[in-house]
Amino acid sequence: MRNPLFLHEAVRSVAWQDLRDLSFLQSVRAVLLSSPWLAASLTLAYNEQFLAALPFSAIFFMAGLRQTHDGFHAKIGLSVIWTNAFLFLFSLLMAIPLHAVRWIHVRHHANPLGEKDIEGMCATMRWWQALVVGPYFPIRMIVVALARSSSATRIWIVAEMVAILGLIGLAGMTNWGWLWFQLLAMGLGNCLTGFVAVWMVHRGCDRQGMFARTQRSWLINALTLNNFYHMEHHLFPAVASCNLPELARRLDKLLPRAEPVLGSPQSENKAVAAVCDSL
Repeated sequence: MRNPLFLHEAVRSVAWQDLRDLSFLQSVRAVLLSSPWLAASLTLAYNEQFLAALPFSAIFFMAGLRQTHDGFHAKIGLSVIWTNAFLFLFSLLMAIPLHAVRWIHVRHHANPLGEKDIEGMCATMRWWQALVVGPYFPIRMIVVALARSSSATRIWIVAEMVAILGLIGLAGMTNWGWLWFQLLAMGLGNCLTGFVAVWMVHRGCDRQGMFARTQRSWLINALTLNNFYHMEHHLFPAVASCNLPELARRLDKLLPRAEPVLGSPQSENKAVAAVCDSL
């Protein structure tokens, strides 16, 4: 069932169509956003400075989440063919078959926090539970996507899995430290995705009311590369990440702010309750 917040008069009155399209420079930045951090991380890892490389690898992973997420919604300024190629490349860089993640993510948007929402499985857990199930979370997404997706999507998933296994085999044969570092760092990042990308932005939320959180701290949004403008993204998934701050400003003029990601439980927030009561 469609969440009534999508039909809220104030939400429907927000001007957002001008935020759909990317300029040429925005598209270039969307494609290359993580490149400097990847280059820095691999350069340091190549020189066996693994601890120094770790922060750059973390920023690369966060940037990669934003880029591939925009790719899931065709918001990186590339054609369909090149978007698929982009996701294939980042499947190798991030060590996870992203066509499986995309298939799951699109269905998360169709029914956020619903009974069949695989991506939202960590939302109702305690913080430590979301961390504990972290390794199982990406595996479950892959298994479900392989079982239920179309044959075309399965071909992409299998190709990405074979390519990732090839990288692991290459690392084993060559014992290249920088490649092992990349694979292990990305594996750790994928194990934390359920906590960072699901629990933190959906915890304490109600699928019939305010089903996602958002953030207004400029520092947190800078550090997370706009990934925590999550309520805005769910309401207007056609808006690319680079335009979410402007969308948030427009929403703030019409709606009380949603509870920040790092704030108190949503049920204690009177502003959010006022919005839900009006639905």
